[in-house]
Amino acid sequence: MVSLAKADNHCLRFSELSREVNGISQRMLSTTLRQFERDGIVTRHLYPEVPPRVEYTLTDRGREFLVPVQALVDWMVSEWPKIEVSRLEYDSKHQALDPSGREAI
Repeated sequence: MVSLAKADNHCLRFSELSREVNGISQRMLSTTLRQFERDGIVTRHLYPEVPPRVEYTLTDRGREFLVPVQALVDWMVSEWPKIEVSRLEYDSKHQALDPSGREAI
């Protein structure tokens, strides 16, 4: 959603979205976009070309949804350094435990 918001006309091709969203599989991106389309957050336009070209565009509802999404993104950006510290502290306390929670030998 944030990638679409930053794009010209709030529109990107599937391949562009795939490059923008790090760490997501094509299957998960496709599933997410399909759900967003179902919810009326994005529209999907398939161009009858070879190879096929598919573009996704934010709808009015999608642009409205950006307000709370952007607030969450802003919070994550500001809190990320503290989150990383918390993770390091947690991992250092729990590294000697096996998955069942018992101390590893």
